[in-house]
Amino acid sequence: MATRKNMTLMFLWNRYKKKCEEEGVRFYQYSQYCELYNKWCEENYETAHFDAVIAQKMEVDFAGQTFSMTDPLTGEIMTIVVFVAILPYSQYIYAEGMLSTKEPQWIEVNNHALDYFGGVPALVVCDNCKQAVIVNQDWIEPELNKDYADWADHYGTIILPAKVRKPKFKSSVENAVGILEKGFFHKLEERQYFSLEQFNKDLWKELADCVDSDKREYLPTGITEVLFSLDFIERGYNLCILGESDAGKSYLAKAIGIKAYNRYNVGYFHSEELLESMVALK
Repeated sequence: MATRKNMTLMFLWNRYKKKCEEEGVRFYQYSQYCELYNKWCEENYETAHFDAVIAQKMEVDFAGQTFSMTDPLTGEIMTIVVFVAILPYSQYIYAEGMLSTKEPQWIEVNNHALDYFGGVPALVVCDNCKQAVIVNQDWIEPELNKDYADWADHYGTIILPAKVRKPKFKSSVENAVGILEKGFFHKLEERQYFSLEQFNKDLWKELADCVDSDKREYLPTGITEVLFSLDFIERGYNLCILGESDAGKSYLAKAIGIKAYNRYNVGYFHSEELLESMVALK
């Protein structure tokens, strides 16, 4: 599964089940299939587990999706790249559009992220982009971009590049990018922009709407801390999140999924697919 993007256990189980039915043999139910898969993973893979610690690190990366902007004077179509930063413990996200990803602009957006979060973390985990890293062959002694290394020295933090082609080393920002790209990025790509300022204004408004606590007044005090403890999973309970459209149900569900990512196999399914599978298990 690690080599297949967006592959899920549900898809693999359905394919396995279909093959068994064609061959006329009994097949494992979905829950048994998952247990056997987890056992196989434990026996065949070594995985790193990272516990988020408050104020310990900030993860940064570029979103894969880009946007277009038209220069109002020349009519030139320019590309907007989105920088994303996140604090893994709180899952607090910052994002900003950029017309240039060169070192000065890279340093600038990192400064803006620190201003937004209100402090400097002990570690900054980044991708192996040329703005941050020159060489990272063994992960032990990476060669950092001089400007970025000087920036880290100035703020008293440490740059820790992720292992090459190992997204789990920066899983929080990977998931944050996924949340943005599957969420309000669809709204932004439908709009026409003539200035970076207007794009960022819309970006920050949509981002604020996602995390605005006023939109979640129906949540009892402290409920997010209870949910993020994942105690309901340990107890074998199901969680059903109800609410009006745009109330933040998907955002909360994905945030819980991100918290559970390092301890459990996490998947996202359309409700129709999930219900069909549950009916098939009866």
